[in-house]
Amino acid sequence: MSRASRTIPLDAEPDRGDELDLVGVGQAVARKKWIILASGVAAFLVALTFVSLVKSRFTGEAKVLIENQESYFTRPNASEPSQVPDDATVTSAVSLVTSRDLAREAIKALNLRGNSEFDPLASGPGIASQVMTLLGLKRSVADLAPEERIFETYFDRLTVFNVTKSRVLQIEFTSNDAELAARGANTIASLYIDVQSKAKRESARIAANSLANLLGELRGKLADAEARAEKSRISSGLMMGSTNATINGQQLSDINGQISVARTTQADANAKAKMLREAIKNGRLSNMSEIANNDLVRRLSEQLSTLRSQIALESRTLMSGHPRIKELNAQLADMEGELRSAANRAARQLDNDALVARARVENLQAALESQKRSVGGTSADEVRQRELDREVKSLRDQVEANTAKYQDAMARQEAESTPGDARIISRAVAPQLASFPKKVPILIFATIAGVVLSLAWILASELLSGRAFIVNSARPARIEPDFHDEEPEARPSAAPAVAAAAPAAANAMQRRKAGPEQALAESLSQIANQIAAGEPGDYALRVLVTGEKDSATQAALTLSRALALSRRAILVDLDGGDVSRNGFGALTNEVGFGELMSGEASFSEVIHRDRLSRLHLVPRGHGPAPVGEDLEMAVDALSQTYDFVVFVTPPAREDETALTLGPASDYVVIMAEGGKESRVVADLRSKFVQAGAGEVLVANDDTNGRGPGRRTAA
Repeated sequence: MSRASRTIPLDAEPDRGDELDLVGVGQAVARKKWIILASGVAAFLVALTFVSLVKSRFTGEAKVLIENQESYFTRPNASEPSQVPDDATVTSAVSLVTSRDLAREAIKALNLRGNSEFDPLASGPGIASQVMTLLGLKRSVADLAPEERIFETYFDRLTVFNVTKSRVLQIEFTSNDAELAARGANTIASLYIDVQSKAKRESARIAANSLANLLGELRGKLADAEARAEKSRISSGLMMGSTNATINGQQLSDINGQISVARTTQADANAKAKMLREAIKNGRLSNMSEIANNDLVRRLSEQLSTLRSQIALESRTLMSGHPRIKELNAQLADMEGELRSAANRAARQLDNDALVARARVENLQAALESQKRSVGGTSADEVRQRELDREVKSLRDQVEANTAKYQDAMARQEAESTPGDARIISRAVAPQLASFPKKVPILIFATIAGVVLSLAWILASELLSGRAFIVNSARPARIEPDFHDEEPEARPSAAPAVAAAAPAAANAMQRRKAGPEQALAESLSQIANQIAAGEPGDYALRVLVTGEKDSATQAALTLSRALALSRRAILVDLDGGDVSRNGFGALTNEVGFGELMSGEASFSEVIHRDRLSRLHLVPRGHGPAPVGEDLEMAVDALSQTYDFVVFVTPPAREDETALTLGPASDYVVIMAEGGKESRVVADLRSKFVQAGAGEVLVANDDTNGRGPGRRTAA
């Protein structure tokens, strides 16, 4: 069977186990501890080289608070409260700080043109950049504007973000120069506020220009409306009086007032005349104010009083019939008559005044009716005139309102009157410590990463290969070939482990056995040491054990258990001896290698765990003897999973299976009985050597000091 043939059908692939073998995993890690240590040291050295060669970078941090800077004195309408910026405003501010227009201003302010850290042309384009430019994969930086070719590095060094649950923007600028890093952060923050202020001034300028044009149009419309209103007022006779009313309306109001006055005068004269007549009738003229205020009546009243006094004086000495008394009485009667005549004249005068007032009322009433008809005839003209007046008033109000806005817009074009909606609350200072690289953390994490990755690779290889899984004795295990096992030079030798384990097994056997059995145990111990000293490479070391029936099966089990102490080993029973009974107990009805070859069972059903060791075992089963390509594929599958594959076959003189597996075996162990090597064993060893077996070893129970085994090179 050729060792180069390693093709395995998919349906013949072994299955993994379902129980993790922590002891085996720990041993695998322990065997490869130098790989883990080497990975950690290599990672540490790479990280140390990196942090030593890379240039240090410093980060300047400036903080800007987004808030409305308008005050009571700067707001256009002082009664309106200032608005609080929302989340969308803060997010928009981040986009503004990272905009290309602000970047151009920052590049000019920081004088980054010609700086080798930011300008690609300052130190010349690299070889990779030149190659990509020649291939048309990249535009030549020489064809770009000075600011355009700095954008990529500038934005890579700029970081702007919103501090969580606040309206604060944190602006970070990174540079190899600490002073430039701080100056960059402060410059960008100041430019952001200036951009906002310029935007407001530009908005005010545009508004002022727009309002100027609008005011020109409104003033023209107002002049036309006023001209139409005056022309209509003149043509319709609706001239305005001193009381902002039309002349007709004002005249109507005046006539109405005069009528009221005339009626009052008429009523007053009639009342006075009536009262005067009643006073004349009752003889109480002196109580009337109109009589008392009359000069004639006043003189007559004075003369009448003097005459009455004289009559009273004369009556003391003269009798009533005396001529003097009669004369005085006659004069008294004449004066009283004149007084009544004067009173009657005053009453008639009052009647005349009443008549005059009445006539005036009638005239004014007629004039009022005439004026009403005149005013009623101009109602349509007044409606049209009021419409024109309303238009004039509306245009005048618009002109006044827009004039106020225009004046405010003109005032807000000044920088002092247009504050930005942000202020710097923390200016950047030149950092003392570099933000990159963080040497100590990088070294620590790189070393840990190297150790963890190498450990993960080892664990993954163990898990994927199936070597990390074991199976309970009551359930078969599934194995998978390991196509990526460790390299021969990286695999630590198991000879010391087996050398220590095999004598221990031999000592145990010595306590249970004596004589030939002790010699056989010593012989198998040395054979196990010799086999374990070999390097299995990518595939397992194959060991073929043949000889007498009972001795071969028992020796193969002892040898396999010794090999399994250090590496993965499996024993395939092709003899049908007592391997199953010694390894598992009563498994006579279990399926085995025969059923696997006939397709009646899979690897997971035929591979079992030895109850006394970590050895896996495949019993003979009940199927036909395995031969041909099926046997080769099964052996290849097992060789890709295990480090040692041990086959026990019937005696070569009775069965051809041993000679079939011999050429593909690295070691052939022939069990010889008795103290001397028989001719049968010598012939059998010669056949294996001629067939191309790797090494042929003879194990016997020699107790006479001849040695535990003999070795023959192929």
